[in-house]
Amino acid sequence: MHNARVVNEDLLLQRGFARAGKLSRRSMTVLLEGEARLSAYGDHHWLAPGDVVVVEGRNAIQMRQAGERYASFALEWEPGWLGDPSARITRARLDARAVDEARAIWSALRASGDDAERLVEGVLAIGHGVGACTKKTRDELREDAPPRAQKLTETLDRVLSRLDEQPMMRDLCEEIGVSPRQLNRIVRDYNATYAFNAGGWIDTRNRRRLLFGATFMTAPHATAAYVAGVVGYRSPTAFARALRRAGLPAPSEIAREVERLGHDTRAQ
Repeated sequence: MHNARVVNEDLLLQRGFARAGKLSRRSMTVLLEGEARLSAYGDHHWLAPGDVVVVEGRNAIQMRQAGERYASFALEWEPGWLGDPSARITRARLDARAVDEARAIWSALRASGDDAERLVEGVLAIGHGVGACTKKTRDELREDAPPRAQKLTETLDRVLSRLDEQPMMRDLCEEIGVSPRQLNRIVRDYNATYAFNAGGWIDTRNRRRLLFGATFMTAPHATAAYVAGVVGYRSPTAFARALRRAGLPAPSEIAREVERLGHDTRAQ
C-alpha cells in the first residue's frame, strides 16, 4: 500500500462493498510509514511504523490508513500453509534492523516486483522473526502464472489506472479478444483465483471508481468535480448518485464522516 494525504477507511467503505475473495485467509500487516488502525473482532488496534499485526481471518479486518505518507504491506495465506496464528489477533514490533529490511523490500516491490520469490522470501523471514509465520524456500514460492492471466493482469492494471478515460467493457473485449459474456466470466474467475476484492468486470470497475473516489474526497481541498473526473464519472452529480446507490455519504460529507469514525474508534 502506498497512499499520500488521504484517509482510507474501511468502516466507511464497507458500507457500500462487502469484502470478497478467500475470506478465511490469514493476514499479516506490516506498517512502515503513517498511521493505521486495525479493527477486528470488536477491538481497535492503533499501529505505528514498525508494528506488525497478524489476524486469524481477513474477513474480520477493517483498516484505517492515514498520514502525509502511508506505506505498508500485507501478506495473506491459506489456513495452514504458513502456519496458523495462536490467537485471533497477535501484535509484534520489529526492531530497527528488521524495519530497514522491510522498507527495502517494500521499495523493491514498488519499483518493479521483479524477483518476486526473493522478495516474498524476505517478507516471510521478517514474519518468522516475530513468530507470525513459517518460512518457505524460493522454489516453494515459485508459481508461473498462465499467459492469459498475465495478459489480463497487464490489461486490468492499465485500464484501472486510467479511470478518467472511462474504460468500457468493449475496450477490454477488443484487447483481449473475447465476448462480453466471456470477459465477465474471465475477470470473475481471475479475481477468485487471486483473491482480489471484486467479482466480474463491471463490479471490478465500479468498486475501483467508488472506493478510490471516496478516499480521494478525504484529501485536503478535494472537490467533487475534480474527483469525479479522476475516477471516470461524467459529472459530480453522477458521482454523488453512484455513492448514494452504494449506501455511502455524499461527496461533501465523506471527509467529516471519516474524521468522526477515527475519533470514535480512538476513544473506544
